[in-house]
Amino acid sequence: MLRGRAVFSLCLSILSFSGAAFSGSLMADETRLWTDSTGKFKVEASFVEKKGDSVVLVKEDGKKLTIPIAKLCEADRSFLEGLEAANPFAEMDESGDSEGDSPKSSGRTGGSIKWSEVETIEILGGDHWEVPIPESSGLGFDPKKVPLPKKSHFFENIHPLAINLSAKKVALGYSTSFGVDVPYSRIVIGDLTSGKMVSSENTQSLMKPLCLLDDGTTILMGGTDDKGDGPDVIQEWTLKGKKIAKGNTWIPFEADLDVKTQRGGGNREAAYVAFAVPLKSNLVLLCSRKGHMACFDMSTKTPKWHVELGEAPAAGFSADNSLIAFPNSNKIIVLKTDTGELVGQISIQDKGHLPWPKVAFSPSGKKIGLAAWDRVLILDVEKKEWIQEMSFPGTNVGNAFAFPDEDHVLFDNKTLIHWPTRIQLWTILESHATTVHGDIAFLCCNTDAGGVLFPTKLPTTTAKEKLVAAQKQSDLFVVRPGAAMGVNINGVPQQYQAEVKAGIEKAIEAIGCKISPNAEVQVVAGITGPKQEAVSYHMSGAHVVQSYTSSLAIQYKGQTIWQSGGTNIPGMIMLSRDETMESYLAKASASPNLSFFQQVKFPEFLQKPSPAGNGNTQTLSTIGASTLTANGLQ
Repeated sequence: MLRGRAVFSLCLSILSFSGAAFSGSLMADETRLWTDSTGKFKVEASFVEKKGDSVVLVKEDGKKLTIPIAKLCEADRSFLEGLEAANPFAEMDESGDSEGDSPKSSGRTGGSIKWSEVETIEILGGDHWEVPIPESSGLGFDPKKVPLPKKSHFFENIHPLAINLSAKKVALGYSTSFGVDVPYSRIVIGDLTSGKMVSSENTQSLMKPLCLLDDGTTILMGGTDDKGDGPDVIQEWTLKGKKIAKGNTWIPFEADLDVKTQRGGGNREAAYVAFAVPLKSNLVLLCSRKGHMACFDMSTKTPKWHVELGEAPAAGFSADNSLIAFPNSNKIIVLKTDTGELVGQISIQDKGHLPWPKVAFSPSGKKIGLAAWDRVLILDVEKKEWIQEMSFPGTNVGNAFAFPDEDHVLFDNKTLIHWPTRIQLWTILESHATTVHGDIAFLCCNTDAGGVLFPTKLPTTTAKEKLVAAQKQSDLFVVRPGAAMGVNINGVPQQYQAEVKAGIEKAIEAIGCKISPNAEVQVVAGITGPKQEAVSYHMSGAHVVQSYTSSLAIQYKGQTIWQSGGTNIPGMIMLSRDETMESYLAKASASPNLSFFQQVKFPEFLQKPSPAGNGNTQTLSTIGASTLTANGLQ
């Protein structure tokens, strides 16, 4: 049922709706143009049957439309005159209720799904590996850059890109809820073959693109209702001129509302969609924040298979989206996306601490990268063998990890690393949204004056040339096994200097470096404090403490290329049976945390710092940098 808005009754200008007309003058296989009384809404369809108080039509693509006859009678038009026109030909479910006007489930998905009847994928213990190498033929076309419109508001945000390479289209979403009376969103559809785009007007809602379907026009949008404060839903949007046509609205994981996630108590966010990926044959892989992942047939909104993971993973997909890999319970899991078949699981339990792990496939699918904070591990898929493990202190993976080239990985959408040599090669500046598909990185620049979606291969030709030259430099890595490092403890109070120096020298020797007072590379230590301040702990209230700050920096000719720090007041406390919070904090306040210096681990390789260039004075950890502008990558 339509809620919250009135509609015109409609009539068909080409048909008299009587019982005789239904039975005799219109054949089921006859297709014609149906038009409403306003002339705004038209549809090519054929008559199927009269069903109670409704008429059933079928479009050429097989989709049925159920229209209440009451909305087609001329006698009702005068009764509804002056109210807002609505399109009776919007797709409706078999119950006759229109989809798209209510934030509730359409009735075919969400709470109506009997998950017990859907094929369940079980992830059990063991070590299984039969991961296929996807057939890769590239994109089959050269994607063109797409100009983007100006920001419509200072606080407007651009969302991650939704690219469908089968359709050769991209969808971009913009929204803002700050500095405006009501939240609004807008979308852009870009054609990657022509380089042209169509931009919508603002529409009241707070939604972002999740994925673009294979038809190249339907976008699955995720977000909240027009006021920005309702339940998180999925809605189908299409662009008609500059107008957004809002279609079906549903909650795929409605049964998961108000359940507990691994990281927090009961809240509605458990059912929110974390990611959506278009597959072949009108399939879409959806995953909730709770980690409920399912493959949906979009023509019927029904799931083919599902799996419960406990939390949404930072997953990676093969170039053709046929495989998904993700970390789960000290394992890397690989599934076929269309069937859910488990084709691989390999333990990572012996790899040490891996905070917030993220996974990515190389363009060929022959390698899988696993990144966690500042660490990267490379897996040879065919040999089922870890072939590289490395760390890059000071350069963490951040919110994104990608594998845009067989020999390069991308940290946080900006730092490109040549993993065979550990060289931090290139920095990409001013890219506001980035996604990698196969061997193409789609970089997005969003400014007040306009922007661009820029497809490119990474590394660029210039970066490749710099890499070749860098590998011939004997002094590229200023920290490496055999290099000399000095120790500077002038910033440490005298009573702690001996202990601090001993810890630092032990850490230098552990990475195979030599200790030399006059070396170009210096480890600079410092301790500041005490400083009186108040700290608070859950269920314990506030406490006054004396805090000390301990710091370490590795400097090359005075430029900091690595740094770390700590304090004597911990963020979490475990009390022994005979200990109180007051006695624990009093003991901690008595002196700096000298164990910080005794337990530190230095990176085995650090390369010579480089200036950013292009007007940016920031010192980089990479050899070079490029800035994304409205004209492309400079």
